Amino acid sequence: MKSDIDRLQQRLDSLKNQEQVLQSNLTTLDARRAQIAQELPRLEKQENHMKGEVEAARAELQRIDADRRVAENLREAAFSMAQALEQRIKLHEKSVKVLQEMIEGLAEKAKACQPEQPPVQTKLEDFQRPMLLLKNVGENARAVLDERESFGRFEQHVRDSGFVFHERVFKAFHTSLKIGDISPLVVLAGISGTGKSQLPRLYAEAMGMHFLNVAVQPRWDAPQDLFGFYNYMENRYKATELGRALRQMDYRNWKEEDQSLQKVQEGMLLVLLDEMNLARIEYYFSELLSKLEMRNAALAGNQDALAHALIYLELGSLKPGEESRHMFVGENVLFVGTINEDETTQSLSDKVIDRANVLRLGRPDTTVRPDPRGGAFTRSGHLPYQRWHGQWRTPAAWETERQRLSDTCRKLNEALEPVGRPFGYRAHRAIERYVESYPRWDRDSWFNHAVADQLEQKIIPKLRGLSKDDEEVQKAYDNLKPIIGQTGDDQLVRAFEAATDRPVFQWTGVSRLNRIGTR
Repeated sequence: MKSDIDRLQQRLDSLKNQEQVLQSNLTTLDARRAQIAQELPRLEKQENHMKGEVEAARAELQRIDADRRVAENLREAAFSMAQALEQRIKLHEKSVKVLQEMIEGLAEKAKACQPEQPPVQTKLEDFQRPMLLLKNVGENARAVLDERESFGRFEQHVRDSGFVFHERVFKAFHTSLKIGDISPLVVLAGISGTGKSQLPRLYAEAMGMHFLNVAVQPRWDAPQDLFGFYNYMENRYKATELGRALRQMDYRNWKEEDQSLQKVQEGMLLVLLDEMNLARIEYYFSELLSKLEMRNAALAGNQDALAHALIYLELGSLKPGEESRHMFVGENVLFVGTINEDETTQSLSDKVIDRANVLRLGRPDTTVRPDPRGGAFTRSGHLPYQRWHGQWRTPAAWETERQRLSDTCRKLNEALEPVGRPFGYRAHRAIERYVESYPRWDRDSWFNHAVADQLEQKIIPKLRGLSKDDEEVQKAYDNLKPIIGQTGDDQLVRAFEAATDRPVFQWTGVSRLNRIGTR
């Protein structure tokens, strides 16, 4: 019995020990449960996040799979297109081969039909036909060397022909021609019927110069209209009268063997571009104007400038050993243009105005009727270029006046700069050349007349388009007026005041009535 009790006691003790162990485990499990309970929200959140990433990954996988299918479709389409293109290329190669064979056959036929290219000399037969003849100006060189005497002969010849111009117009025209090295174009502007076309012709006759009247056509749009063009059908250069005349006057590249033609080259040529603004001057004349501007440096020996000053002739295909030909327009050629200022004509661009002297002729005295038969005039021979260049264009000393002109130009630029219309070196040099070349037979007035001419021709026209309401413009007017007044030219002052009274500045020049006896 006791043994049973001991055994039961032992069993009880063992159970108590197990109870303690279980109690300890339970405590541990409770702590673990509490810990898990705390981590459960985080784990649930992480689980949700991972579910989102799984969904995003699944969507990305689906997109990639869709892109893969599209790429496979595109690859298949590109492969099909490449096969089609390859077939087309093969067909084109066959077509090109056929065309090449046809072209070669046609070229052989054309070669058999095409005449042999003539030599350059033959191509230029028309171009080299003489246009200017010595008999038109007189066989001998002018015996009269004095510029003033020749100028008086010019004035008298104009009046004997029934035309009357203000004396200032005579001198301005003569001086503008003398400075053709820096202002290669003289423009006579005005209404129709003022004698613009007759004045250059009468000047050339009186001075002993060759004269060529070129009637500008409205369709002109290229330099070829001035000089000529190469006819590829006939293999000949078709020259204009002006092209032939300029070739004759080119003493640098076209030496004449005939003695009379040599004397033609030694003289002077005055070219009149009649109604030159019927067509756009920039289209047909701008290139020549640029070449004329380059000739000063070319004459001074600048080979680069010479290359730019030459007029190259188009001659088609050349034979081996042949060289292209060209022309050089020297200072023995003078250019005058006439323009009618009406609604049917084109206006002059700034490029042309900047390189030209523009003379506006006033309305004529209608009581004087020009005699179409001209006056009794006897030609006394041609004027050699060397006399024109070496004597008439050589200015006398004028250092005092040069300083006065420099001061005047400085004041003019100071007045024009605030309105954005100052002038540069080219215009300043042209003004200086004009003043130094102006006839000085009237010792007391020549300088003022020359300055007034340049104000009228080059400076005042720069104001066109300015608004009178602008304070800076009005200030410029006020600063310019006393400078203009210093010339003593009352007509110029009145014309300037009339232009400034308009809402927008519009310059029409000085109306010097062309009356007999006007000075």
